[in-house]
Amino acid sequence: MENTSNAKPIYKKKWFIFVSIFAILAIIGTFSSENETVQEETFVPVSMVTLNAGFDEDANEWFYGANFKADAPENTKLDCTITALDKSGSELTSYQATHNVTKSGIAVLYGETLLPAAEESVVKAIESFDVKCKKA
Repeated sequence: MENTSNAKPIYKKKWFIFVSIFAILAIIGTFSSENETVQEETFVPVSMVTLNAGFDEDANEWFYGANFKADAPENTKLDCTITALDKSGSELTSYQATHNVTKSGIAVLYGETLLPAAEESVVKAIESFDVKCKKA
């Protein structure tokens, strides 16, 4: 019969310690990832999108932009991407700007931002806009 009095208890063996630590880390990782939520980007609804375009004689260039209403409270700052589209819905050009929502819901350019310049042919080809805004 073998003498077992010198044998180490199972909790003192290296493989048991390694397996136990791995199991504990796996359990902690499972619980911590369940509490994390992924926040999706939320866009503010816009309506009544119209073209604002013309020729600036002082700067000797064409400009364009979109006028629109935003479904957001007064004085809400919005980061917007405005994409100009042609008749077929293809992108002509786009720009990003910060807007501020007025009491009537109209979104106006914030600060000293000017409408972007573009070639006359591009401005005259604009039929509609794709406007995407999120709260700044």
